[in-house]
This record gives sequence, C-alpha cells and structure tokens, in this order.
Amino acid sequence: MNTRSSAQNGFFHGMRLRCLLAALWILAAGALAAPVSVPLEIPSVSDERIQIALFADAPDIVTPIGAAVDSRGRLFVLESHTHLPATNYAGPKRDRIKIFEGIGSDGRAERVSVFTDSVFEGMNLAFAPDGTLFVITAKTIEVLPDCNDDGKADEARVILRLETEEKYPHSQLLGITISTDGWVYAARGNTGGHPHAWIGADGRRLEAYGNGGDIVRCRLDGTLLERFAEGFWNPFDLKFDRHGRLLCVDNDPDSRGPNRLLHIVQGGDYGFKSLYGVSGLHPYIAWDGELPGTLPMIAGIGESPGGVLDLSFAALPEGYRDTIAVTIWGEHAVSIVRPTPVGVSLRGTAESFIRGGKWFRPVAIAAAPDGTIYITDWVLKDYPNHGQGRIWRLTTREGVATVKPAAPAPRVERSPVAGEGKLADLLAALKATDPFVRHAAGVALARSELRSAIERELESADPALRLGALIALRRVDASDAETIIRPRLRDTDEHVRLMALIWAGEKELRTLKPEIEATATLPGITPRFFETWLATLQILNAPAPARDAKRPAGFRIKRDVDHTLLAKIAADGSRPVGVRAFALRRLAGRAGALDRDVLSALVRTGDLMLRIEALRMLAEIRDTNAMETLRTIASNRGEPARVRAEAIVLLGAAESVVLTPLLDDPEKAVRTQAARTLRRSTQTIAPPPADAAAEWVKLLAVDGNPEAGERVFFAPTSTCVQCHRVNGRGGIIGPDLSVIGRAARRDQIIRSIVSPSQEIAPQFQGWEVTTKSGEVFTGLQGHWRSGGAASLILLDGRDKVVPAGQIGTFRALPHSLMPAGLAAAFSIEEFRDLAAYLEHLK
Repeated sequence: MNTRSSAQNGFFHGMRLRCLLAALWILAAGALAAPVSVPLEIPSVSDERIQIALFADAPDIVTPIGAAVDSRGRLFVLESHTHLPATNYAGPKRDRIKIFEGIGSDGRAERVSVFTDSVFEGMNLAFAPDGTLFVITAKTIEVLPDCNDDGKADEARVILRLETEEKYPHSQLLGITISTDGWVYAARGNTGGHPHAWIGADGRRLEAYGNGGDIVRCRLDGTLLERFAEGFWNPFDLKFDRHGRLLCVDNDPDSRGPNRLLHIVQGGDYGFKSLYGVSGLHPYIAWDGELPGTLPMIAGIGESPGGVLDLSFAALPEGYRDTIAVTIWGEHAVSIVRPTPVGVSLRGTAESFIRGGKWFRPVAIAAAPDGTIYITDWVLKDYPNHGQGRIWRLTTREGVATVKPAAPAPRVERSPVAGEGKLADLLAALKATDPFVRHAAGVALARSELRSAIERELESADPALRLGALIALRRVDASDAETIIRPRLRDTDEHVRLMALIWAGEKELRTLKPEIEATATLPGITPRFFETWLATLQILNAPAPARDAKRPAGFRIKRDVDHTLLAKIAADGSRPVGVRAFALRRLAGRAGALDRDVLSALVRTGDLMLRIEALRMLAEIRDTNAMETLRTIASNRGEPARVRAEAIVLLGAAESVVLTPLLDDPEKAVRTQAARTLRRSTQTIAPPPADAAAEWVKLLAVDGNPEAGERVFFAPTSTCVQCHRVNGRGGIIGPDLSVIGRAARRDQIIRSIVSPSQEIAPQFQGWEVTTKSGEVFTGLQGHWRSGGAASLILLDGRDKVVPAGQIGTFRALPHSLMPAGLAAAFSIEEFRDLAAYLEHLK
C-alpha cells in the first residue's frame, strides 16, 4: 500500500512525465549531448540456423518505432522526429513513414522513399485487410490511403481520438492491430493517471478515470467504438497469432513486475488500476491474476518490451511454429516464449533468442509475406530523438529447410464455456480451474436477465459460486451494492471477503465501516487480506472525495494511512498476532505513535514475527532503555536465535563489549551476525572488484540465507532500507522491492546492485540543482512550480523547493542515485544472503 505523503503521492503519480519535461527544459536551454559514435555490432542469434543482417541504418532511418509490411513485401517504418526533440533539433518537424523496398547485393534496402512526412507523435502502424495503412499516434488513429498507388499517402483521415491532459507519448495511445474481420484494436497507456476519453468517428465516447491502460476496438471507419479489455500499465504492442488470439506486451508499473506477455479476451480485467498509484503494489491491484476476477499473463518478459510477433508467420526452421517473439528494448534483446496450452489460454517462460550489445535497442518486429522478419532498432538508450537508427533483417540461412509461413486464421469469437450459455453451464464454469473460463462465465452472467438467478448464488454452499456471483454483480456495478456486500464481509471464504472489501472501497460505502473493521478480528488473516482491509479503511476514513469539475465523478485524492489506527491495532491484544505484526510493520519510522509500555510488552510477547517487528520499532527510539533491552535480548541464550540475531544487527558495531563474546556463541546465526556486525570477516576467498558485475553474478549464483539477507537489508546502517521499501518498511527514493523476485532474476538483481547506472528507469532519473550561492541538492524530480521553481525529493525523503531566481544550474545526473561500489560494503556471504532475500520476495 502507498503510505507516502500527499506531496510524494503527487510526485510519483506523474514522475515519468515530469522527468521528461525537465529533460525538455534542459535541452531547450541548449544542454545538448555531443553526437555519439555508434559502432556496428551484429547481434547474435541463439539458433545457428538463423541469421541476422543489417537492412538499413542512419541516415536512411533514424529513431524508428513502428513497422508493418504490406502484401507486396514493402516495409513501412515510422521514423520518429517528435518524441521529445530538443528545441534546436535539426531533423524534420514531423514524423515520417518511410518505405523500404528490394534487397541489394550488400543485403541493404535498394530503395527508400517517404510515404508521408506529416505525422505527429507517431507510435505504430498496421495494415487493414484491403491494404490501407493505419497509423496510431499519441492522440489519434489515422487512415493513410494511397488511392492512386503512387507510394505517397493521400490526405489523412482521423477515425479515433483520445482526449486527456497527459503529455508524455508513451502513456497515451500505443499499439494498433487490425483483425481479419475488420476491427481496429488500439491500446492506450495509463495516461499518467489523468482522466481520458476515447472518441469514435460517430461521436461515441468512452470516458474513464483510474482504470489503467485499456484496449478498445472500432470498425475500420471509426464507428461502433467499445472497450475490449482494461487493467494495463502501458500496453505497447498488439498482434494476433495464427489462431486469432490477440496478444499484447505490457510494460510494468514502477515497483511491480515483470513486464507481461498477455492473451487478451473481451471484457478482460488484467489487474492494474492507476487510481491506486503508480507503484502497482496497492492491494486493489493485481498483475498476474492474483485477485479474483483478474486474468494472468502468458509469461513474464524483460524490461521495456516494444513489439510482439507470432513466429508462425515467419519462414524459419522447424521448431518455431506457435512461438512468440518479443523485443526487449531495455535488455538489448529479442526473447521468445514457447507457450503451452493451459485451459483455453497459454503459459510459458521467456528465453533468449537474439542478443545484442549496448547499441541494440529493438522496438518493432514485423513479418513479410515471404516470412522475412524485420526489427527496428532505436540504437541509443536516450529517449529524446537523437539521429541514430537501424533496421535488421532476420532470415534462415541458405540451405536450411524452412516451415512455410502460416496464414492468419479468421477471427472468430467463441465462448470457452461448454454448452450454449445456459444458466447451468455458466454456473458450472464458475467452478472451473481455468480463470479464462471463469471470466467468460462471469461476463455472461452479468446480463440483466440473469440478475435474480445470480443473486441466489450469493447464498450457495459452494464458495466458488458465491465468489463468481459477487464478481458478476460488481462487474455490472449493481445499484444495491451495500445490501449485497454487507453479509459477504463475514463470509467463511477469504476470497469472498476480499472482493467484498474491494467493492466497498471502490464504492466508498462508509456506512459499512463498522462491519469492515470487524473483519480483522477473524482468525487466519493473511498479509494480502490485511493490506486490503487497511486500504479499504484508508478510503473510508477519508472525508468524502474531492471533486474537480474537469474530472469525471469518482475522482479521489489519496491520503496517508491513519497511523493512530495502526497503533490501536498493534496494541489490541484481542486481535490476531499476525494482524498486530502487520500493523507494526506499517508503523515503521513512527515509533512515537505507539505507547512505550505497549511497545515494551510487544518486545516480550511470544510470537516471533510480532517480536521482531517490535524490536525494529524499539531500535528507532534508541534511548537508554531501548538499548538496554536490545543488549539483554542479544546476550540471552534462552531467547530464539532469530530474535537474538535481530537484536545484534539493531545494536550495531558500537556495542562491541556486548557483541564480542557472542562470536563464540553456540548458535550459528548469533555467531555469524555478531561477526558481520563487528565486520569480522569470515571470507576464505578475496571478493571481486566492486564493479565487476559478471564476476559477482558467477560468485553469487546460488545459495544464500534469505532470513540472514533480510537482516542485511534492514540493518540500521544499510543503504538498502534507507532508499527502498519492502512490505511497508523503508525509504521511498528508490523502487519498492516488495515483489522484486517476480520482476527480476537473481543475476539481474546482482547486476543492479553492482552496476546501478547501467540502466536507469526514467521515473528514477536523478537530478541535481545547484543554486547561485553554490548549494547543491540531489534527488528525484518532483514537480514544476509556477514561475519556474523546481521541486526535488531529496535522498532522505524530504521535499525541497528551489525558487526560480535561486537556480544556477539544473541537470539530469549521468549516473544513478543508487551509489556505485555498494558491493564493497558487503562480505561475500552478506551479498549472497541479500541476493537470496531479494530473490525470495514474491
């Protein structure tokens, strides 16, 4: 859950845009980077039967994004010139769509021409079944006919528009594809959390706020606009596979991964809701079908996916039919997923297919009718237009047999529910193990004529039917929600109670607050339920939502957690100990909120988790009594070893008189922690250099103690906890790591610690303000104030506003805010344990 201050919430809500606006401000001031010399490095392909060759590069193509191939094999590429260019950018004032034709003796395109040079903030391309080209821009979908077939676009016609206050292109309209039956499918990013409206050519509007990104569809002329699916962060590309399944690659939120390869079905909810913050960690948000009613991913994929393609459409050797390729911009790679059927959908694991060097930044991927694959390459990691670009051509080596490219299957929408949609069939489907079958049943049951039948299932003896009925009624936003929700709050099934809480919070049903508070007294409460319960109370305890005439009804201002409520929960001995421990964790950094006698009693309670959280809070006080309590526990051999080890790490190296005798303690965990705290090395080999990422990855590849690694992370002297948060405890200057094990492999975690500046997500770009008097402030970009004042969130979490008249220089840092050389701060054993702990966070 998000516990930042309102100012910090506002910052994180639009940080991506603000960082980039700041970049524009700097570029406008003339701080342009020097031209970069880019060597030609041919990426490697994991299958030696397949080859990759350069098809075009600068100046014939620069900063390419979208690509599509027509029925004649001509490659159309969207060349970006309006993606945050500098004010003195030397390139064209509008984006171009270029046509690449033929193959010369050198393997390069023989002919390059400009199809149109009038696109603004273009994102992607797609061809209709009749061969007409469509382009999606940040705020429009436009048709670009070529009626006389002269290779030049006729006048563009807008068929779909997006209204929003958002400015950053990558948060607006993104992906486009067109089905064989003449539907245009378009993907929208989360619009930076701003309200938005889709507007079709016939005037039909789809307005929303807070639903994350979505996918809509309309006919080829822009009519019959309808929302197809929602719950995305930034769904960058859409394609149909050979079976007619709609595939999507979705970028992940700030603190929740991994990026996703998705199978999109009509009415699907894929979990993300921008209303509840950009971290992705709010308990009302799901990412892999964790919440009932949401759908899972096919596979987790690498950082910054740009394009997706079913390789069945390529002329490749045996072994690639029904394999899905995904371009991974942030990892210089193209991955493949070989999914297996799971119910009516797919599941798989990403594996390496093409790997390039630092100058390989693949974006779009498209197949020609002859099965050739083309990949556009942004080349540099710089987001603004920079004048570099490449296109790669992927083919099978001469003499190797290929599989004939598949033809796309007709798009036929069939329900996965057995039978003919009768009530008995739909109810049976609610009990299916396949979430896609349950989803289809829920969509069908939401029909108005089935309302009375589905309400009866709320009283079913089968929890699956009770849950399915509740989700179906929530889907149609039943007007009598309060009556439906109230008895569900004490349901014997936790999933039913969980969805009742979420629906009550979404509807802000303050009259249900007493019943909601009582749900935390039930036995067996899980961390997920507690966080959902607390989030619901946070909404209901706030005053009635603020309204803004420019925003649709339902706009809310998020507020901090009620720390008084948390302190009351922690002190309440009648509540389950797990609930009290959860409350203590959420009070991290606010030890003063809890009565000292209560805290002292909690330190001596019998529950291990509750004691550890109480010890950590006691260590925040660090007065004479607190320190003496920690010394006593550390030295007492009658205490559990884990509790003693926690006390040792909280005491710190200054307590050498207490800790030195513990070097010979009979408990290994106590001995090890005493040695680590006193910095007594037990290493038998010399560690690699602090910046040698590959050597560290090899050294720390396996093993490690997650429990000990947790102490490394949360140690008072640790830089980890000062900047990063895990399960509500820690700093906010870096990404929340509560579920980092889902988003990153162990080797990626190690590399990010050893080489933090190798890749910097734009929302965590560091900034430096130097005042005219010589003061230097470093932190994350906050927001611009009137008159040119700048706001930073400093490394200690404080807000700092520098008035415009005091700013000497303002620059983006070339390195990460995460300090280099962190590996040198750990012993090998500590680093291995830390990696194991972070990998364990799922």
